[in-house]
This record gives sequence, C-alpha cells and structure tokens, in this order.
Amino acid sequence: MSTIITQPPVAFTKTSSTEHSPAEAKLGMSALSLRRQRLMGVAVLWLILVIMITVNALQSRALLHHEREQRMVTAVNIAVSTLEHFDERARQGQISLEEAKTLAFETIRDMRFGKDDNYLFALTGDLKMLAHPKRPPGQDLSQVTDPQGKLIFHSILDSARSTGAGFTDYRSNFARGNDAMPLVHTYTEAYAPWDVYVSSGIFMGDIS
Repeated sequence: MSTIITQPPVAFTKTSSTEHSPAEAKLGMSALSLRRQRLMGVAVLWLILVIMITVNALQSRALLHHEREQRMVTAVNIAVSTLEHFDERARQGQISLEEAKTLAFETIRDMRFGKDDNYLFALTGDLKMLAHPKRPPGQDLSQVTDPQGKLIFHSILDSARSTGAGFTDYRSNFARGNDAMPLVHTYTEAYAPWDVYVSSGIFMGDIS
C-alpha cells in the first residue's frame, strides 16, 4: 500500500515594480536636488546678466547725456567768447558798439553744433530776443510758456542770473517723434557787459 505525502501550498508574494530600496530613493532625491541646484544656478546667472545689462545701459545713457551736455556747454562758451571778441573790437575803436552787437548776434544766430544741428539763441535780461534762428529780434519772451504752464525764458534767465551760468529743464511745445511734450535740458551763460544771456538746449528724449 503506497503512502501519499501532501505538502503545504507555497505562497507567492507579488513585488510591486514601483517600490524602491532606501538606497535607490536616496539616489533619486540626490539627482532631483542636483537638477534643482543647476536650475537655480542658471537662474542666478540670468539674473546677474540682466542686472549687468541694465547697469551698462544706465551707464551708457549717463555717459551719452554727459557728452551731449558738454558739447552744449562748449557751444555756449564759444558763443559768449564771440560776444567778448566783438565787444573788444568795439572797445578798440575798430567798429562801433552797434556794429559789434549786430555782428555778434548774427554769428550766434547762425551757429550750430552736434549731429542734430542744435542751435543757440541770445536774449536780454528783460526778456527780449536778440538772436534766434526762428524767432524775430526784439520779440517779447516774458509770457512764453511750456505745455505745463512754466514760463520758459524766465526759467532760463533765473538759472544763470545769480551765478552767471546754469541749467534748467522745460517741456517743448512741439512734438518730437512719439513724445508730445519732449523734455528739453538747457544751459545758459551770461555776458554781463551787454546784459545778454546765451543759451541752448538738448532734447532728453534723444538720449535713450
């Protein structure tokens, strides 16, 4: 008689493919952390680059403003020297004082500087035009205002009356490009013997 031996059933446990060992999980976290560090590093580099570009742009604009301003100041200085030249000729008796003023103001009216063909003008201490490429001699300037109501030529005289020279700003009454009221930066210098003020301006919108 044969004997049948029965064995207990073997239980099989299904292991999920998504489960990882602690070492694998740690490795995954390290890789994720490294990617984050790289992304943060790239972001910081871009931020530094943007800051550098902004700073360079501001420095370039400031340098351009300074250069334009210096050209304007130099042009006004030359114009005042022109007044001194003709005044000296009159003092030496070479020409009359009236002739000296006429020649000086005509010279200033025709002077230009810079690539934008900037001009100069001269006015008296009581706000009468003496030389200007577009305004007639003798024009009363006392009530000329900018679009914001600022008395333009009063402001110009005030900038130089006490110190002999100075800067001031106002808004132009004439549109320039897309700017309906462009800002004008002016420099003015006095020539006391004739009670004359020579001035010029640059459009700030041109400096960008």
